[in-house]
Amino acid sequence: MFKKISLLIIMSLLLLVATSTLTAASGNTIYDVAKENGNFTQLVGAVEAAGLKGTLESDGPFTVFAPTDDA
Repeated sequence: MFKKISLLIIMSLLLLVATSTLTAASGNTIYDVAKENGNFTQLVGAVEAAGLKGTLESDGPFTVFAPTDDA
């Protein structure tokens, strides 16, 4: 049981490190990713209409949950 818990903790830490490294290395803003992807045109339009483009391009921590256009 101890081995399973230890393995779970180690795997979680590795995933956390890998995810934070990949996120930091990309350098793209939320707005850039949404615009370049092509599946978030409604989100991009709403961000532009609300005047939030500059906000999402600035430093922040931001989390955006958005469905694709198909949803």
